Amino acid sequence: MKKIIFIVIAATFVFCSCGKEKNEEYVEFYELGIMAQLKDLGYSDWKTADELCRSSRVGGFSNWRLPTIGELATLNQNKKVLKSITTGGDGWNRGGYWSSSLCNEEYNWYSIYCFSSSENGTGVTGCPPIGQDKRYVRAVRNVE
Repeated sequence: MKKIIFIVIAATFVFCSCGKEKNEEYVEFYELGIMAQLKDLGYSDWKTADELCRSSRVGGFSNWRLPTIGELATLNQNKKVLKSITTGGDGWNRGGYWSSSLCNEEYNWYSIYCFSSSENGTGVTGCPPIGQDKRYVRAVRNVE
């Protein structure tokens, strides 16, 4: 009986400590160990997107970066707390956010992630050429 009570208390503590801290510029996802900016940095090609993230100083932090494809998928599950997320698109149309995840090493192409427009839907990934192709830019940083 003592083991069951301890497990319930421990599970409650872990669950409660996994909240999201939000301010006017970014939201912190404790369970992921990252912060995400609340607004897009723009709509650009991949190289410019990477530069926009690296040069961002939102919240006084200087180590912003492009998210991985997995981080974007998790942000999709929490899109209600993020401002101005562009939803829809099939990965080849206008929609989608650049990631830092390579999807084709031979051509140096990076994955994109399109946020679902439905409440419980899953996003769609794509692998467009990075030349002139433009996508949205949302920066994240690791929580230190």
